[in-house]
Amino acid sequence: KEYWDHVDWVMQQAEERSLRLAVVPCRFPHGGAWTQPLTGAVETSFGEYLGIRTANYNNIIWLFGGDYPQDQDIHALRLMAEGIRYYAPHHLISYYADDASSSGTFGHNERWLAFNSIRTDGNRNPAEYALVQQDWHRAPAKPTWLAESHYEQPGGRFIVRQAAWRA
Repeated sequence: KEYWDHVDWVMQQAEERSLRLAVVPCRFPHGGAWTQPLTGAVETSFGEYLGIRTANYNNIIWLFGGDYPQDQDIHALRLMAEGIRYYAPHHLISYYADDASSSGTFGHNERWLAFNSIRTDGNRNPAEYALVQQDWHRAPAKPTWLAESHYEQPGGRFIVRQAAWRA
């Protein structure tokens, strides 16, 4: 209960300040602290729970994937997205993978994917322009955003700006 009360407080504070929250509902695959994978019924129920719990907020963007490769179980993602969408159809959903990639290569035609997210390593692999260009040519047309390019480390600000300009 305390956890969800804190989540509500954070969402309220962000909404009062006109901030959007990019929320990773869970990390796929369900490794790390999660010892059991979610099953179809649990994925749907968890998505519904998140949709019900956050339906009154207008500042939520769901980012599936959470730094994992694009070999995810699309069915599992679809179940969670449908659960969220049922109760919070106004929330945007995208996919955030690892390495230099776009969600467009993974799930562009999925109904739940509202926009494409790209991720690159602006220092070693400056692929922002190429990934945006690939997404530009996909049908149906969907917006693309640069979710992450490079961590802003000492001396890294210019690299971050370059990635944003390329995107």
